[in-house]
Amino acid sequence: MRIHELPVDIVNKIAAGEVVTGCYSVVKELIENAMDAGAEDIEVEIRQGGKEYIRVRDNGSGMLPDEMLVALRPHTTSKIKSLEDLESLHTFGFRGEALSTIASVSRVRMVSRVPENDLGHQVESSGGSLTSQSNVQCSPGTSIEVFDLLFNTPARRKFLKSSTVEARMVTETLQRFMLGSPAISFLFRRDGEPVYNVVKTEEPLERILSVYPDLERDDLIPVDLSEKNVRVSGFVTLPEKFRGNRLRENLFINGRYVRMPILNFAVERGYGESLMKGRFPSTVLFIHVDTSEIDVNVHPQKLEVKFSQNQPVLNALQRAVREALRGRQSFRITIDKDRASQTDEENKAENEPPARRQGPLKLNESTTTRGYGTAKPLRASDFRSISTDRLNRFDREMAIPESISDLTLVGMLNERYVIARTDDSLMIIDQHAAHERILFDQLKTSKHFPSQYLTSEIEIRLDELEVETFAQKGERLEDFGFQVILRNSSLFVKGVPQMIDVTQVSTLVHEIIEELRLEVLEGPEKVFDNILSSMACRRAVKTGDKLSEEELRELLVRMSNIEMPVCPHGRPLIMKIGLKDLDRFFDR
Repeated sequence: MRIHELPVDIVNKIAAGEVVTGCYSVVKELIENAMDAGAEDIEVEIRQGGKEYIRVRDNGSGMLPDEMLVALRPHTTSKIKSLEDLESLHTFGFRGEALSTIASVSRVRMVSRVPENDLGHQVESSGGSLTSQSNVQCSPGTSIEVFDLLFNTPARRKFLKSSTVEARMVTETLQRFMLGSPAISFLFRRDGEPVYNVVKTEEPLERILSVYPDLERDDLIPVDLSEKNVRVSGFVTLPEKFRGNRLRENLFINGRYVRMPILNFAVERGYGESLMKGRFPSTVLFIHVDTSEIDVNVHPQKLEVKFSQNQPVLNALQRAVREALRGRQSFRITIDKDRASQTDEENKAENEPPARRQGPLKLNESTTTRGYGTAKPLRASDFRSISTDRLNRFDREMAIPESISDLTLVGMLNERYVIARTDDSLMIIDQHAAHERILFDQLKTSKHFPSQYLTSEIEIRLDELEVETFAQKGERLEDFGFQVILRNSSLFVKGVPQMIDVTQVSTLVHEIIEELRLEVLEGPEKVFDNILSSMACRRAVKTGDKLSEEELRELLVRMSNIEMPVCPHGRPLIMKIGLKDLDRFFDR
């Protein structure tokens, strides 16, 4: 087989494999071009998820007629002229291949006008070949329409997702641009219906609240830290406003959205122990570094960058989040509307943060709502099949005493850990993890969630992606004991599971909808378990809940139902420190 040069059309189609990874990627590239052109107003419209039609229109600087023809050719750009430009980029685009590769796998109509010209110009192409051009009347700026994406590569077109999934991915892409560029107004239409119409603002917080209507001002903490050559600014949510995944961790480097786990981990380390494993914050954080210190040309979709030095950026990010959270109250008093008739003193005691709750929390007075079941003898043999490799890092044996009757209750540590002992060991139990496992196991066994009707509806505002998910899978909420109805972009809750405190309803509904959205990726069984885990976590006793001696003993007894000595998130719930461990520590 002889070596030969590939034709231009084949080269473009190969390049499209990296640039055109879905309808969302076309929208992303066209929006970046609009922003590089200085646009302050951007309109996006899609049909059938973008497979049939995509249009991005802006009021930027526009193109001259001859520039429009050049733009359809590969490796043509106005962003860079030399290698030095590539090393200090201030634009989103720079490779000069997006428009040509998009045009090579679709039918394109491009209309543009520079402000100083009276007429604009229109260019049409099919599969990368020019089909027509003419002068037209139009406003300053550029409009690019993409028809029948991947029409000439049917093998690739069949790998596009369903119209619903493609539309959701486009919506997620729009959300990131809106969050990252509050000074630009965005109008987004999907199948003729308006989805977003956000006006430009100088206040990033206003934009966040527009994109995520379920958040409130008090949920968000401002972040602003500068050290060395790194500045971190933006907003993060309070620890209790956690989510079950990282989809709302939005990070921008010099205005460019990036998806880099190493940065996510730095943010989460900034939260420290205030976030449990498997819980994640919502963030909109802007990381500003000198352009000479990063390389943006390391990822096909430009979703990653390379730093000349990682550690200063990671340290600044972690410290910025930690200092923003420091001193902020993590718990707020919430008044149950159904109990508004209570006296102020009663309400204060009812809703006081756990760490300051006055008097014991009576588990034994609310056995049915907290989910304790009938006890049975607890024996270590029940747990011998459980792998403890993951827990060996604690250098302590995680074990269950041969019988609950072997345990002598010692007391509590920091209103978090239950301390008990046997004749030759100490047993330390995480009260929240233990109760969460009890509730989770009971929920999974029963698979029945009776509802309690509310005296007044609870309104929960949904964002556009949540509305879309609810339209497809909303009936599943009834499977978990919720009675709801959707009106416009708000969910009205009329009934909730009996085990759920009404103050937790809004957060839990958002978590369930988020899990249902991920079902196609994680599978129904995993999503079902995740939802039960969220319900159990929200209902379980927390750090700071003061339990009486009777309640602590009851908790130990109820642990007899546990079949796995870890919480649903995988954290250990009991640790044994044997006499030999103590002797070894004290060199005896």
